[in-house]
Amino acid sequence: MGASLARPERSFTSTVSNDFELVIRASKELEHLLKTEFGAAEHNNSGRPNGLHDLIRTATVPGTDGEPLPEELKRKMRLLATVRNKLVHK
Repeated sequence: MGASLARPERSFTSTVSNDFELVIRASKELEHLLKTEFGAAEHNNSGRPNGLHDLIRTATVPGTDGEPLPEELKRKMRLLATVRNKLVHK
């Protein structure tokens, strides 16, 4: 885990064919980053995988002693999770 994140060599947005695909890809990338760079818990206490909202809740600022992410950032990430959920479960 590092404080600076490397930019991907190629943006996935250049190969997206529709808004649905964009939301799915962006949420998958967010899940990956929350787990690998921000220490988000992959499973809950029951051993079940955490969803995107739970990953956002459990993520912490890298290089701190468990400091939670800023509320404004969490609100923006939750919006993506909500849009994704509405699209997928529609």
